[in-house]
Amino acid sequence: MIAALLLVTLTGIAPQSPVASIKPRTDAMRGYDLEWRPGGKLHAVNVTLKQIIAEAYQVADFQIEGRQPALSDLRYDLDAELGPTASAHDRRLALQTLLADRFQLKLHPSTKTADVLSLERPPSGDKLTPTARPDCAAAASNPPRPCGGFDVRNRSELTGDNVTVADLAAMLTRLQGSLVTDATGLNGHFDIHLKWTPDHHGLVNAEGFNAPPPNGADDDAGTSLPTAISSQLGLKLAHQKSAIPILVVDHAAQAEAN
Repeated sequence: MIAALLLVTLTGIAPQSPVASIKPRTDAMRGYDLEWRPGGKLHAVNVTLKQIIAEAYQVADFQIEGRQPALSDLRYDLDAELGPTASAHDRRLALQTLLADRFQLKLHPSTKTADVLSLERPPSGDKLTPTARPDCAAAASNPPRPCGGFDVRNRSELTGDNVTVADLAAMLTRLQGSLVTDATGLNGHFDIHLKWTPDHHGLVNAEGFNAPPPNGADDDAGTSLPTAISSQLGLKLAHQKSAIPILVVDHAAQAEAN
């Protein structure tokens, strides 16, 4: 994915930079929001440049390396319009162009050896629930359950309807701080609810505004995330060392407000 997206940018055929408003934040706040909204609109609040890069290139933040203060020390509010007909791939390419134009971002792909977690389905089978919301119809729950994506709450609970195991692996990559690959061979869509005892592995990086400050875990959640994956989903995480793709940032600057 990284190489494919970079190839378009580096060969000079990237799309035009979208219309965007970028405003550096001057006040401190907890949490962030970064989401695609209907009509091809990207809305972000209190995000770092590294988080925007991660979205543009579909990588985790630990796959982005660089010493520039602009990467993580500054936060922004950003709104961009890419048009309702733009595909997800085209939106990310346009976001890459925006990063190059407004942040003078320059980077190149590389690899490094790191811990990799493989999400596997044991011979005994899984405990996944096929989705009851294939069309993402309104849920009867209050608050409504997310559909087509995940919601992380209280540093200890993950919920998502109509999601794939590949989606789960991508979210676990953010939660675990290590690359998680999908080796289950499962291709369906599922409704997933996972609860565990939070630990101090940087889960804040995967949280939005709905996450409260760290506190004691519920008694019912007294288990680690890998153990919860096994007991509640019937899947397992296998550890190995492997080369993973990374992005090395050669130059990044603070964006000016507009």
